[in-house]
Amino acid sequence: MLKLHLQLSSQRKRLYQEAIRRLQHVCVCDEGSPDGRIVGPEDISGEHPIPCLVDQPEKIAEDHLMARLQDGLRIMPAHEWRFRPKILPMHAALLEEKLGKPGLLRLHQWFAPEDCLRQRMMGALDLARFFFGGLPVLHHSIQQSQSLLCHLQFSSGGMALLHVCQLPQGTEAYESIHLIGATGAVYGDDHHNTHLHFKPGHLAARMHHDDVVSGLSAMIAEFAAGVAERRSWSVSIMDTLRAAQQLKDIVDG
Repeated sequence: MLKLHLQLSSQRKRLYQEAIRRLQHVCVCDEGSPDGRIVGPEDISGEHPIPCLVDQPEKIAEDHLMARLQDGLRIMPAHEWRFRPKILPMHAALLEEKLGKPGLLRLHQWFAPEDCLRQRMMGALDLARFFFGGLPVLHHSIQQSQSLLCHLQFSSGGMALLHVCQLPQGTEAYESIHLIGATGAVYGDDHHNTHLHFKPGHLAARMHHDDVVSGLSAMIAEFAAGVAERRSWSVSIMDTLRAAQQLKDIVDG
């Protein structure tokens, strides 16, 4: 049984505890002698000699991330989007050549007003690189007070349309994604038989809690496997740094 110590805010800790309970070979332990740690963005430092999964890495300054990389620490950044149950089969279908060459990625995410547009867009940019396998060669962005839209073109000819938007207070978070390839297409959403309804000051659809927790479980399983097998993880700090640099290049010019 792999033992993990959680050093997170109370809200995030509850989510991770629920996700870990779904795994058979991972458990939460006290400070003691854990095999790995899951820490919040405020707790990443050079003081962790054991492997760390860092939650919400988009909230960490780039120079701080680079310093941890240079320290040679074993750190896996929590790129949650890559592990969502809607994303994993989409990426698998792409790798198995069931879709042909990727042509268009369309992603929309509506979220709570306390979250940051730029931090949300970092996850979307990472996902675009995850699907297209490289950085965009052309880009355009439009930013308003509660909305950020990025349009990317890749050297393969494929495009990504990424939109993140803050919702009015009291409405429910929502997200959807399409990936259209040369020979097939896939559609991932956070609902089943639910439609998005706009009303004045209100959005009726919602992001299902189970989708979030299932994604965390898959991500923790990858972290635990990397620790147990003493191997690299499928995502690294370099992926976080690339997304942060992309955000600067695209939005700030």
